This record gives sequence, structure tokens and C-alpha cells, in this order.
Amino acid sequence: MIEDKNFVRLLYKELFGREPDDQGSNKHTNWLKNTQDSKKYNRLFQLFLKSQEFQSKLKNLHLWNPNGNYGNNNYPYTQLEIHYAISLGSFCHASMSLKRNNLKLFSSPFDWIFCNNKMVKHCIEDDFKQFLLLENLQEIPIDKRSNQNVNLCTNKYYEKEFNIKALFNHKNPLVQEDYNYYLRCVNRFKQVLSTKYGKLFFITERVKSAKSNYESILELNTYLNSITSNCFLLVARLYEFSQDNIIAPSIIIRKKTDSLLIVDMHPISGSLGSVFENDIDNTMLDLLLRQFNYNLIDL
Repeated sequence: MIEDKNFVRLLYKELFGREPDDQGSNKHTNWLKNTQDSKKYNRLFQLFLKSQEFQSKLKNLHLWNPNGNYGNNNYPYTQLEIHYAISLGSFCHASMSLKRNNLKLFSSPFDWIFCNNKMVKHCIEDDFKQFLLLENLQEIPIDKRSNQNVNLCTNKYYEKEFNIKALFNHKNPLVQEDYNYYLRCVNRFKQVLSTKYGKLFFITERVKSAKSNYESILELNTYLNSITSNCFLLVARLYEFSQDNIIAPSIIIRKKTDSLLIVDMHPISGSLGSVFENDIDNTMLDLLLRQFNYNLIDL
């Protein structure tokens, strides 16, 4: 387990961008040593997030601002101006994160479904023909669902080829209204691909090791750059919550190129499907998403 003094230094470095001053370091380190609360590390983390120094830093950073006032122009991952922010799965966490940060202006086909990188690539290559082919769609019986309002419908083709079970989690394309919804989503997505506007594609995926899905990310990124211009792929690989990692979440850059950022996130709580149980983890993911130059436009 990390030593108290090193944990305090980590907070200063990650959140304030500086080394701790002696007074602050001693104050927080002593508080940790003298506090028996099992959640003391989480409480200190939250205290730093709410501090005047951190809030002031947020206001001066290049964060998403609905009024279009971004402060400075030095963005750490890409200088590309982002006009569209779009989820590519692999489950609802990506879409909800975009929505929570006011970055999701319209729905796209991979928003609220289960998928993987290879399936996404195939859908685009296939012009979404297999995706909504009626003969591929099969409603899941209520007694086979985790509850009656989710896991509504599977796509037999993608279940067989890519082991995607219960692909359609929240909407049932066998219902005409939902089928029309997905048609609109597909058409919007293809429209975005055809434009020269800047695109941020965002993926969250559950992983167990550094090698999990890694090659499929690289393949998808290469493919996206071959079919559309001005795009950037952000992939947050969410490791399973472990009791050994209960102090503070960490986000580690796994790979960075001109068109790709892969980060490994070790959360301090589990994912509920669309959000983390602990708001600290949600905040860390939000901060990652906000490090881009957004100038969003609707379709």
C-alpha cells in the first residue's frame, strides 16, 4: 500500500500539477496518520477536488465550456478541433460519460448497445447491413434477461461471429419505433464519417490485462483514419475494481499517437454499466474527456 506522504504528493502532482509545499504536505500526511476512517483516502481525494486551487485550475484549463470560452489553446493530446463526439461502445459507459459532460448532441448506433472493436469495424465496412437485417434479430425472452427492461434483443450474426450477446440492451429493433431509431442513428453516423469536421471517437471497454483488446484498437484506429478525415480515437480501458486499489483511481497512458490515445484506468469502484459507483472515478473520467478542443455542432 502507498505510504501516506507519497499519496499526498500524488494528489498534489496529479490534481494541482505541482510538488506539495511543506505545510500542506505535513498537514495532510498527519491527518491520514491520525485518522482511523477506512475511507480517509477517498475523503482526502474529494477534499482536493473541492479545493479552491483545483477549482481555479479547472477554470483556466482547456475544459469543455458550453459558452465556447476555452481559456488557452494548448491541448495535451491533439490540437484537432472537435465538432462531433461519438461513442463507439463497447457498452453504455462511453455514451453516458459524453452525455454527462454535455458532449453528446445526438444519438449514434453504438451508444446504448454491447459491441467490441472488431464488430464496430465490421459494421462500418458492411455499411450496417448485418446490423439491422431483420432475419438476424431475435428477441430475448424475459426469463433470460437480467431484468425485463434490458438485454432486449440479440443479433444472431454478431453473436456468432464476435460473441456479442444481447447486443441491443435498451431498445428492441424488432419494434418498429426502435428500428426507425437505429436507422436514424446509422444515417447520422455515416453523415459524420463523410464530413471533414473534427471527430472524437470514444470507447470504454472492460479489460483484465494490458494485452486485452489492444491489437483490435490499433486495427480500428487505422481503419477509421483510412475512411474519414480529421478524427481522433480515445480509448479508456477500465480494469476490474480490486480491493487492492482502494486509495485513489489512476489513469495511465498506454499509447499516444497523432490520432490515438489509449489509457488504462484503475478505478476505486465498480462500473454500474453507465457510471462508476464512486463519483471520484466518474470525475477522473470526466477530466480525461475534457482535455480536448471542443467546438461542437449538431447535425
